[in-house]
Amino acid sequence: MHRLTKADLSARKAASNDDYIYWSAHSAPAELSALEKYKLKQACRKADAFFASIRTETPYFHKHNSKLPWVFARVTGAYYEGGLPHTRRDAIFLTDGAMSRSLKELTELVVHERIHVLQRQFPKETRTLLEEIGFKHVGKKERLPLRPRQPGH
Repeated sequence: MHRLTKADLSARKAASNDDYIYWSAHSAPAELSALEKYKLKQACRKADAFFASIRTETPYFHKHNSKLPWVFARVTGAYYEGGLPHTRRDAIFLTDGAMSRSLKELTELVVHERIHVLQRQFPKETRTLLEEIGFKHVGKKERLPLRPRQPGH
């Protein structure tokens, strides 16, 4: 794990890097219930349809996205990343709050998190695509609103 900056630690309400690692390791991993699995599969289908609907001149974007598997981890508790959905490498971490959302909101969330995964896996293509659909690069990191475009619309 990388050393966190003072700002990172403050945002995570951690006294030190060791404190953050300790409490993160003690966040409870959880299994998806049958209902959550069903809802998540529906959200992924809708998200896939949303991505497929994007008209782009970016070479290989659709090929890369369609071959990248959906990877999820389910966690409970509010300490790890403030109890918020987030990504690590190619995995999308879902929390209690994420799974209690409506199907529409869950779909929007997985689209948002998938963008972060794509940014990590295919930075050049994803940046070009985001610029094509109206986002602007504002510095070291891409800044994305929660709902860049409504899936299914």
